[in-house]
Amino acid sequence: MNAADRWDSLIQYWTEKVWPGTDWRLIKCQIRRESAFDPKAVSSCGAVGLMQIMPATGLGEFGVHPDR
Repeated sequence: MNAADRWDSLIQYWTEKVWPGTDWRLIKCQIRRESAFDPKAVSSCGAVGLMQIMPATGLGEFGVHPDR
């Protein structure tokens, strides 16, 4: 199993939960592009995590605290 494949089940689960009907592989490609599968990635503008979501968006739209 490569580094990207270890995230598959998590990506599949959350894709179906957050974006029902969306192909989870599309989200996986987005994650590869945004963070190269580094969950600790932080962009120069402050976006964080695998999908490089801005903290205010994560908290406001998804109820996700940036420290968790």
